[in-house]
Amino acid sequence: MKIKHWDRWLASLKDDDYLKNIEAIKLYLAVMSIYEPDLLDEYMIDDDFHPMISRLKNVTLDVTSARFKELYITESKMNYARDELDGAMIISKTLTKSDIVGNVALPKAQVMSVLTRMNGVTDEGLDNGFEVQVHDIMEDDLYTVTLKRIDDMKYYFGTGWSTMKHSLDLVEGDVQKLYWDQFENKFIVLNFQHKTMGIMIPV
Repeated sequence: MKIKHWDRWLASLKDDDYLKNIEAIKLYLAVMSIYEPDLLDEYMIDDDFHPMISRLKNVTLDVTSARFKELYITESKMNYARDELDGAMIISKTLTKSDIVGNVALPKAQVMSVLTRMNGVTDEGLDNGFEVQVHDIMEDDLYTVTLKRIDDMKYYFGTGWSTMKHSLDLVEGDVQKLYWDQFENKFIVLNFQHKTMGIMIPV
């Protein structure tokens, strides 16, 4: 199905239609919530949308979850590629054989720098391990991994790392770079071109 006006299409949906198109609707609202969260209840009457939303509303689009996933990924990538990322919020690690075979050891100074912008982090949580999210926006895959500290000296990703490394096809010698987005409260996999502001914390 093709549409020219999102508002008319959404207004015309019956209960069964909503169920059939729920993924497309959710992805549309997810994109909108990034740019105009205060307009979620007003999108039917307010035309003062972000250009991304205007494009979604007014051009002919295939109403499929795959198409909206593509738009969402493209716009997310453009945001991170356009903005200058704080180098102090980046963890960079050249993966060793032991990182691939087991858990990945993380650079202490870089992790400690990122921890200054993490909410709700405690010494007990670090010692026991706490879950963080890692988002690969290129594929729109979201991973949950456990960040843990041992002996007050070493940091590593434990549970969840195996799934993440296999999904990203990581091998020995690859450089894994993660950016901590404190506003989204998650790591972003930096597997695309990006700009860095300031200097990265030395390993």
